[in-house]
Amino acid sequence: TVTQSSGSYGSVNTSGTGLIEVNSGIVWTKPSQLTLQASNGINIYAPITNAAGALKLEAGSGGIMQSVSGVITTDKLAIVSPANVSLNGAPNKVNTFSADMQTPGPGTANLSFSNDQSLIIGSAGGVNGIITGENQGYVSVKTTTGDLTVAQPVDASSGAFPSATIKLEAAGTMAVNTAITSSMDGDPTGVVALKAGSGGIAGTGVIKTGSLDLTSGGSVSLTGANVVGNNGVTGVLA
Repeated sequence: TVTQSSGSYGSVNTSGTGLIEVNSGIVWTKPSQLTLQASNGINIYAPITNAAGALKLEAGSGGIMQSVSGVITTDKLAIVSPANVSLNGAPNKVNTFSADMQTPGPGTANLSFSNDQSLIIGSAGGVNGIITGENQGYVSVKTTTGDLTVAQPVDASSGAFPSATIKLEAAGTMAVNTAITSSMDGDPTGVVALKAGSGGIAGTGVIKTGSLDLTSGGSVSLTGANVVGNNGVTGVLA
């Protein structure tokens, strides 16, 4: 594991204010993990590439963003941030994605990730699935081509504060193989929106939410012990 926390590594520059900026491309070839740690934010303006490797981005109050040139191509990508993460500006090519978006107390940190191939929400960089804790922002993960598989929980269960909204979108098929939760103090109060292409949506993972919105170009078969609150299920099917 290569860890960047201060100074410079390759084409990574630090500003002295806790900010990491990737201004020219980073390429490594071994199946290892590159970790970028910033007490403030991480801005990606150039490609980060290792199709067999892993990338972990750990940011502080400045969050994480990318430009259209900041394409991430890795086997695994893990995010840890209590602030906004916007990784939807480039055609990323990641196989497995995870994110820890927990905030210190109630917060409104949003997560947006777009991938240009099939994606698994799984385990990467010591983070399993997606977790938001008391964060009241939204989670948006989509594939612009290919399928989306939920292999580790997407957990927006909170204690005393409203839970995050979860939006998952697959250009192809969506497989819900484990839990998706948007709840407050154990009650199904949040919003989960699932959208898929002609391959449809299917799975046995338990969905717990106050409102479930389904949009699919194919069939929908969600056979887990789902718990949907008073706002019910809405949908548009082809």
